[in-house]
Amino acid sequence: MSGISSKKNRLLKGILFLVFISFLLVISGLSIRLFLICLFFLLPTVIAIMKDRSDDKCLSLSVGLCNISGVITYLPEFFVFYMRNASQSLINSLPRISDIALVYSFSCIGIVIYMSLPSLIAFLYLVSVKSRRDRLKRQIALQKQKWDL
Repeated sequence: MSGISSKKNRLLKGILFLVFISFLLVISGLSIRLFLICLFFLLPTVIAIMKDRSDDKCLSLSVGLCNISGVITYLPEFFVFYMRNASQSLINSLPRISDIALVYSFSCIGIVIYMSLPSLIAFLYLVSVKSRRDRLKRQIALQKQKWDL
């Protein structure tokens, strides 16, 4: 049984990595500057894909999706700068520290979501179980009062 799970895990990891590489290839067709900047910005996603050993790949998905959303917030600024100053060198078109902090903070949000969501779901489940138990106790008390037990 673990052999099938291991094969499924490797297949899912390969598919995620293939989607990531194809995304970078599409970007490299647009601009080599954009490719290098996105490769730098998507390092947390690459690390999450390589480190996530679970079957469902929740860490890779949460960090990757939040990281890609952070990169998407930077892309319009890059295109505006690139269209105005396409003749400038790569060093002049590098992102500012605030852009780097913004994009990496989105991947930190993905890590926080991955770490806090299970405990939040467990808490909500316990609250619902407690309210259901209290409701059943009230109904039992009403039935005992009705039947004079």
